[in-house]
Amino acid sequence: MTVSRTPEPLPLTREVAGDVRWLASVDSTNRLAAQLAASGELNRVLPGKYAGNLNDSRVEAGPDDAAGRRPVAVIAAGEQTAGRGRLDHKWESRPGESFIVSFVTAVPRRLATDPGVAGWLQMIAGLATVDALREVLRVFPPQPRSSSPSSSFSSSSGCHEPVPGEPTRDIEQGMRLKLKWPNDIFAVETVGNGASEGRKLGGILAQMVSLDGVAAAGNAADGEPMVAIVFGIGLNLAIPADRLPTPQSTSLQLIAPAVAKFLEASSASHDSAAATAELTDRIAAGIVTRLDDLLHEFRRDTPGTVTRLLRRMTGEGAAASRDGVAEDAMTAGECWTIGREVEVHYVDGSAERGTAVGLNADASLQFRTADGQLKPVTTADVGVL
Repeated sequence: MTVSRTPEPLPLTREVAGDVRWLASVDSTNRLAAQLAASGELNRVLPGKYAGNLNDSRVEAGPDDAAGRRPVAVIAAGEQTAGRGRLDHKWESRPGESFIVSFVTAVPRRLATDPGVAGWLQMIAGLATVDALREVLRVFPPQPRSSSPSSSFSSSSGCHEPVPGEPTRDIEQGMRLKLKWPNDIFAVETVGNGASEGRKLGGILAQMVSLDGVAAAGNAADGEPMVAIVFGIGLNLAIPADRLPTPQSTSLQLIAPAVAKFLEASSASHDSAAATAELTDRIAAGIVTRLDDLLHEFRRDTPGTVTRLLRRMTGEGAAASRDGVAEDAMTAGECWTIGREVEVHYVDGSAERGTAVGLNADASLQFRTADGQLKPVTTADVGVL
């Protein structure tokens, strides 16, 4: 397998990421990302070349590094032939139709292995993805190449903090981007009487990779052992309605009119692959910046960040809407699952129905069974009924 270096795709992502690899086709970007991390080939973003950045990614890079680049590696592909989602679900794609990107960064081992907080890592990746999508769509069609891909995702001093559940300018009216616990990106539409319908736009798979065998200048930042985390993110970008993987799926071109027009115009000029690549580039650049900002806060102040993430996911304490009427959970919180009737499918093959009533401090789902029992759900597929 040959990793393409020239010509270099994803130019905007290269401006913000510490390392970017592009492949026309790959069996799994997550598998390759994990392999590169474990072998030490991503030493630009894993300990130790960027060790000083791991705990504070806003410090200026050294003279041999690109100043301002985030300690995040990006492994992207035009086609994935043997991808896997959470609980070993199959996820493949055709060339030029999907966002197929794995993001690799390092976090302290204590956070990645602590069951009390580790579940938030995947939630952070989900929020970073939603934030990036909203920002890309807000300025779509694309701005001139001279504009910065991360102008609205600046450093912590001026970081863009999206309003939870805020509608996106260039998305279908009445529709919002949401997270379905624990790892799916959904387009959710209000259908009346407080009810809503959601369709899956994409998913996220998080994987921890040990750095014990990496022959770097120590695999720790400030003496703290680190591990690599691979976030595999797949999004349907240009899949037509008649070829969606399930009836409960959607793609960006079906919910964002500006994207549909952009792709249609590109198709007419026989440049559809380039258009999808540009869309991928803009989304990936936004994810790199937002993911790094959120992980930085998570490392710096874990308890405070967990509190803020809980409030954002659940909508707790959300401000009143513009007309003075308090928003419901669907509007205010990022987690669409909360308040819905759901069916939980456990890894042992059993299933039960009930209501998702909230999130716990460890990022598990608070589930009320049909007979009224409350229980946490940590590892399961949860379908909204």
